Amino acid sequence: MKIKIPTVVLLLLLSLSFTGVAQVIPANTTPAPIIGDGSSGGGSTIESLPIGSIAELRAWALEQSRRIYSGVWSATSLKGSNTVTTHTRVLTNGMDIIKDMEYLNNLKFLMNIHNLQEEISLYSSIDDSEGWNLFYGQASSRAFAISDNELVANAKIVIRMNSYIPIPVNNAKWATISERDEYGNVIAYHQVTVIDYKNSLYFPVFFAGRAGEMFVEFKDGTQSFFNLQNGKKMNPQQVTSQVSVKMLGVVGIEDTNAVYIEVSERDYDEGRSTTVQLTLSQATWVAFASWLPNVDAEKAYSVRIRASGSDKTQEYKIIEPAYYVPVALDAGRYYITFRFRSGFGEDEYTRPPQNTGKG
Repeated sequence: MKIKIPTVVLLLLLSLSFTGVAQVIPANTTPAPIIGDGSSGGGSTIESLPIGSIAELRAWALEQSRRIYSGVWSATSLKGSNTVTTHTRVLTNGMDIIKDMEYLNNLKFLMNIHNLQEEISLYSSIDDSEGWNLFYGQASSRAFAISDNELVANAKIVIRMNSYIPIPVNNAKWATISERDEYGNVIAYHQVTVIDYKNSLYFPVFFAGRAGEMFVEFKDGTQSFFNLQNGKKMNPQQVTSQVSVKMLGVVGIEDTNAVYIEVSERDYDEGRSTTVQLTLSQATWVAFASWLPNVDAEKAYSVRIRASGSDKTQEYKIIEPAYYVPVALDAGRYYITFRFRSGFGEDEYTRPPQNTGKG
């Protein structure tokens, strides 16, 4: 008994909610414009990107559309001379929603299918000039008989913009998105893929119109920030900074005959002893003394002096009850430290982790 494979007529029905411009042309297409001046850098000429909102990015993607590709597929379909399973429409100026939607809604596909219980998948893809997908929709259906000799499978396809859109940016080297919360604080950083051969950034649609900015560095070394909420290049403001720097535990003194050091309250609380750098332009006698700001005002019992460049340290006992000691020094630079009987200054840093292993 010969089994007849039925011919199924498929009606493709689409639903879209955006606008654009399109027309049918020969196979040659016009590439998407490159944002930038085409020079070795390109960064300084870019004033805005189409990322100020998802709707704005969708409109831009529609304008960059260069091909509509529609098709039908089933796991049990069979090839045949009387089948039509794909349709292609080439665009030149982007999509014309009215005309191209009319075209899509009037497409018919013919296919031979073996198992009528199998789902039939219908899809439509809208791509840019290099085949990168901008919009896509898919739906499934099963065939049903409308007469003894005719089977039909209808489907309603909703086309949606891809979650990533290639935005041509001339000579971009790398890019990063700074995502901010409602208070303006950065909550996350997201790297944006650079499609080098395409001179494009593969922009994540999620961030279009959101709080934050996108940083772009170009191959010539120039850099730009773009506001995600309006797509505009952000003009930098020059800020002059002046800092006040203090080195903890260090005091510098020049040409004096008395080095009297009272440890500060902060240094005392943090267990930090004082290192003195003393510079003398001529030989002189110098008196040394130091004490702590505690209740007992503990006095140092000795001073240790090392000349710069020397590996020898001289220690001098501090005279009691005067609690200072005079020392004759030549011209030069010296490093001075004091010792306390309580061991003050030995616990400034915490013990490093102990290695309990052997070997």
